[in-house]
Amino acid sequence: MKKTFLFSIFLSSLLYGDFTMVYQMDKDTNQIIKYKDAKHFKITATQKGSSGVTKMIKSGNKAYMIIKNGKSEQKIDMSKMKALQSLANAMGSETSQHEEPQPKIKSFGKDIKIAGINAQEATISYQENGHTQTVKAIVSKDEDIVDAMKKFSQAMGEFSSEGNMQDMFLVDGYAILKIDSMQLVKFDKSSIDDKDFAQTATKNTKKAVKKPPFCPVTGVVGASKQLVKMLKPQVNGWKLVKTATCSNMMKMIIENALYQKDNKYIHIGLYINQQDKGIIAKHKSINLPIKDLKRGKIQGYKYQSGLLETLDTYAMDIKLPNAMLTLTSYHDVNLKEFAKDALNLKLFKPVKKSSFDPNSMFKDGKMPSQEDMKKMGDMLKNIFGK
Repeated sequence: MKKTFLFSIFLSSLLYGDFTMVYQMDKDTNQIIKYKDAKHFKITATQKGSSGVTKMIKSGNKAYMIIKNGKSEQKIDMSKMKALQSLANAMGSETSQHEEPQPKIKSFGKDIKIAGINAQEATISYQENGHTQTVKAIVSKDEDIVDAMKKFSQAMGEFSSEGNMQDMFLVDGYAILKIDSMQLVKFDKSSIDDKDFAQTATKNTKKAVKKPPFCPVTGVVGASKQLVKMLKPQVNGWKLVKTATCSNMMKMIIENALYQKDNKYIHIGLYINQQDKGIIAKHKSINLPIKDLKRGKIQGYKYQSGLLETLDTYAMDIKLPNAMLTLTSYHDVNLKEFAKDALNLKLFKPVKKSSFDPNSMFKDGKMPSQEDMKKMGDMLKNIFGK
């Protein structure tokens, strides 16, 4: 319920005709919403005393986020951003999550007007981590506003992997006009010029990454033990430039390697005892586009490969016993042929499956071993800095 950020960005109002609305988030921050129809709207976030401006623009079938900070301007394709959000969710925890009951209006207070709109004070109850919480709000049953909330939430679903965001705008059939620090302060029905929804960013200043990050998040924590033995130092003009262990805790291990040929790179990740399904399977599970999907066997082990269009990345997953070997490249590389020539999968030594239970580390009053404590410390240093 207290997802104020989503409320602040996405709330809107009247369905019939153009309108402009302003929501005040705090004394320094405003959200300006200009809405023409489901395919033409713009949301601008401004902050007093800051030159930074964030805009979300829908114009026809195109949706973008434009981030401007001084002279720097970046334009992001929101269809790709939405797909990446879905992928991040799929790559997160696989533990089952139960849906908590939807928010309900517990009681009403006095009548009130906000920006000329008839509304009521209300107390809303909702579930948070299994406990009932309440929050004060101002809601409206105005038919135009309620109808608009439904239409706009459907349109704004394009900006979120959760799809239709109606639950964020309405409670028991009432439109929410004020909650927490967010409050509607202006409503204007004046006509909006179509030019207001044009893509104003002149270019995307974000440069394409050519060299992949070697050990994202954790950094290097040690030398490679398994992967380095499975790889040839040179093959077909490709040179092995780096290998390392990026994570090694409680028998859950990540080892990475990097090959280079001219200005092209191939990144290899070996995920041992991670219960990893592979990046191809994760894309398929959330229906992200995969071009030239292929399946087969390499040296007796099953593989999947294809072009991950959302990431503009060529990828290949090879399923090993209790491990996943993933090859990726930003370049048009035949990963199957490379894998056949560069890898000796018979040298992989499986590790027994085990699961990490944090509570077991402290059973019977025993502390983690010095080795595990050092590994944890090294990882934290890499994540947060020394």
